[in-house]
Amino acid sequence: GQFDAVVCRGFGAPAITIECSAGYLSVGGCLLISEPPNRRRWDNAVLRTIGLVHQSTDDGVAQFERVGEIPAATPRSAKRMQRDPLRVEHT
Repeated sequence: GQFDAVVCRGFGAPAITIECSAGYLSVGGCLLISEPPNRRRWDNAVLRTIGLVHQSTDDGVAQFERVGEIPAATPRSAKRMQRDPLRVEHT
């Protein structure tokens, strides 16, 4: 958690992209992830479990801020993330 900003193109499902990226951010840092045209509604209650909140989505880019501690076990193994993804999106 030592970078003020992390920018990534979605390299997997949203939950996997967020979980893998969160650990690089310092507290107060900004995570930017590209979004497809159909915007998502992010669940801040779940995001807070890994120290993030959704700030905004503009021009196909979702912005998140690290506001708290990230659990030591984050990110989990790829197999575990695929089997039991974080439910970071509202359905």
